[in-house]
Amino acid sequence: MVKLTIFYKTHYTKLMRKSILVTSSLIFAFLLVVLTYLTVYGIQTDKFNNLINNKVKEYNPRIKLKLDKVFLKLNPAQRSLTINTENVNFEAENNLIRISKIDVNLNLIKFIKNENSIKSIKIKSSDNFIKDVTSFINTIDYDLTSHLFYSQIKQGVINFELNTQFDESIQNNYSYIFSGSVSNGILNLPGYDYLNKINFNFHTQDKIIKISNLNFSYQEIDLLSKNLEIVSEQSGSYFIKGDIENSKVLINPNFIFDFVNIKQDYLSNKNIFLQSKNSFSFVLNKYKQIKDFKIYSTINFDEIYFNNKYQNIIFIKEGVIKSTYENKHYNAEIDSKFAFLDEIKLNNDGKINNLKLSLNKKNNQNIKIKGTLNNEKTYVDPKIILNILNLNPDILSNEKINVETDSEFQFEINKNELESYQVNSTINLDQIKPSNKIHNTMYLKDIKTKLSFGDDLLKIDLKSNYSFFNKNYNSKSDNNIFNLKLEKSNLNMANVEVLLKTDKNKINTKEFKKYLNFKDDIINDQVINLNSNSVINFSIDNFLNIENLSIRSDLNFDNLILNYKYNFLKEYLKNYNNTLNIKNPNILFEYSNEIINLEVDGKYSLDNKDDKFFLKFKGDENNYQLYSYLDLKNSILNLENIKYHKKKNIPSKLEINLSHSELGSNFEQISYIENENYILLKNLNMSDNFNEERMSQLEVEE
Repeated sequence: MVKLTIFYKTHYTKLMRKSILVTSSLIFAFLLVVLTYLTVYGIQTDKFNNLINNKVKEYNPRIKLKLDKVFLKLNPAQRSLTINTENVNFEAENNLIRISKIDVNLNLIKFIKNENSIKSIKIKSSDNFIKDVTSFINTIDYDLTSHLFYSQIKQGVINFELNTQFDESIQNNYSYIFSGSVSNGILNLPGYDYLNKINFNFHTQDKIIKISNLNFSYQEIDLLSKNLEIVSEQSGSYFIKGDIENSKVLINPNFIFDFVNIKQDYLSNKNIFLQSKNSFSFVLNKYKQIKDFKIYSTINFDEIYFNNKYQNIIFIKEGVIKSTYENKHYNAEIDSKFAFLDEIKLNNDGKINNLKLSLNKKNNQNIKIKGTLNNEKTYVDPKIILNILNLNPDILSNEKINVETDSEFQFEINKNELESYQVNSTINLDQIKPSNKIHNTMYLKDIKTKLSFGDDLLKIDLKSNYSFFNKNYNSKSDNNIFNLKLEKSNLNMANVEVLLKTDKNKINTKEFKKYLNFKDDIINDQVINLNSNSVINFSIDNFLNIENLSIRSDLNFDNLILNYKYNFLKEYLKNYNNTLNIKNPNILFEYSNEIINLEVDGKYSLDNKDDKFFLKFKGDENNYQLYSYLDLKNSILNLENIKYHKKKNIPSKLEINLSHSELGSNFEQISYIENENYILLKNLNMSDNFNEERMSQLEVEE
C-alpha cells in the first residue's frame, strides 16, 4: 500500500510537471503568435481614430480626415506601437488629397501611461493632380506669394511622402521631411514661355526644396537638371539655383538672345546644332517677377551662320561659347574654328582657321565685341569684302583671291548697326586682279598687307610684286615691285602713295597710250625694254575720282620711235624724215599741282647714226620752261636765211632755252656751235604760230 501510494504521488508529480510545461509552452506560443501577428499584420480597431483626427486638427482645423480601416501594429524592437491606415482622404472644403498610407508611431511606455506618446507620423500619398494639391494648400493656409507661384502650375501629377518627427517632450515641436516626385508637369515662366513635360524628384526640409533628375521641354528643346535648389525666404520670395543641360539638339539662336533680352540680326535664323551645360540662379519675388537672374553657361556647337550681309563669307564651327549673364550684364567668350563658304565648294574644309571672340552687353548699352581671327590661305570672293568695307566693288575682278589673314578686331552693335569698329590685320594674298573698268595691263601677286580700318579710318600698307597679264612682257627676274599706302581719314576721300618698280620688262607702248593723252600717230605700237622706279601720290574719292596727283618717276628704256610730222624741223634738218628714234634715255618725270618737270638724257638718231641729247621741261601746257641740248654731228643742217649749211659728220651742238606763256614763246637763247663757228640768238619772241615778232640779239661768227 505504501509502495502504491509512493508510485501514485511520483506519477502525479511528473504528470503535473508535464502539464505545466505544455501549458506554459502553449501560452508562450500563443503570445508569440499574437506578438507576431500584431507586429506583421496588426489588429483592426477604431479606438485610435479620434487620436489621429485630433492630431490632424491640431495641425489645421480645416482639414477633415476620412479614415477607412485602422490597424494597430506592435514594434517591440523600438518599444513602440504603429497605427496604420490605408486609402485615406484629406479634405478641405471641396478639395481632396488622396493618401495611400498613414503610419503613426507611438511610444509604447508613454502610451500605457497615457502621456504624449506620438513619436512620428509618416504620410504616403497616392498619385494626385498638382492643381488639386495646390488648391488644398491654398484652402488650409492661404498665402499670396504661394498662390501666385502655384497659379503658374498648369498641369502635372505629384506623388509624395511626408515624414514628421515629434519632440516627445513638447508635441507641438516637430520637424518634417517632404519628398516625392512630379511627372508630366507644365509651368508658366512669366514673360518667357512654358516649361512642358516636367519630371523630377524632390526633397524638402527646413524651407529648402532640393530637386533632382529634373527633365523638361522648353520651346521643344529637351533639357535636364541634375540638381536644383529652391529656398523660401522671409520676404516671401524664392531663391532658386541649379544646373541645366541639354544633349546635342537643333536650336534657333534667337532662343538664347531672347532669353537674356538681347536683340540681334547679325546671326542667321538657321538652327544651330549645339550642346550646353549651365548653372543659374534667380529670385522669384512675391509679384511673380524674376529678379537677379544669373547664368553661367558652356555651349558646344557645330556650325553658326551669319546673316545675309556676312553669310556669303564665313560661318563658324566646332566652337565653344563660355558665357555669363548677371545684373543685366552679358559676357561671352567664343573659341572656335571657322570656314569660308568657298572652302566648302572647293573641298578645302581641312584648313586651320581660328576665331576667338569676346562679346559684352550691359543694360541698354551697345553690344561690344572684340576678338582675333586667323586663317590659312583660302579662296574668297573679294567683292564681298569690299562691300563690307564700303568700298566700290567694281575696282576688282570677279576672280577669287587666295587669302591668309591674322587679324584683331573690335566693334559695337547698336540697333543691329556696326559702330566704333576697329580692325587691324595682316593679310597675305597670292594675287589680286583689277577689274577691266580700272585697267587690264597688270595684276598684283605675292601680296603682304597690313590693314587698319574703323568708322572714319582706313589704312593700308601693301607690299607686293606684280606681273603683266601679257606674259611676254614679264622679265625672267619677275621682280617688279608694287607698294601701296592708303590712308582714309574721312568718309569721302583717301590719300594714296604708290611705289612702282619695273625690272627689265618688255612692254608694248599701246599699254601706256590707253592712260596717257598721246596722239595715236606720234607713237606707233612697239615693244620697249623698260626699267622704272616711280612714286605716285594722289587722293581718291568713293567714285574713283583722283585729285592732288603727284608723280616722281625714274625711267629708262632701250628704244622708242616717235613719228611726228613737223615741217618746221624738216626745213632746217634735211635728214629728218618725220621719225625720231630715242635710245637708252634716262628720264626723270615729276608731276605735281598740274606742273610737269621732265628731264631726259639719252641718244637719238634721225637715221642710223646716234647723237646725244638732253631735254628739260618744267611747267604746264600754257606756261613752261624748256631747255634742250642736241649733239648735231650726224644731222644735216640748212639755215637758208643766213646761208649756212652743215654736212654730216661735222661736230656741232645746239642749245635752246625757251620760255612759253599764253602771250607766245620767247627763245631766251639759241646757241649753235660748229667747231670754232657759232650762231647766237637771244630773246627771240615768237607768236603761237611761230612767226617772228622780235629779236634782241643775233651773233654769227665763222
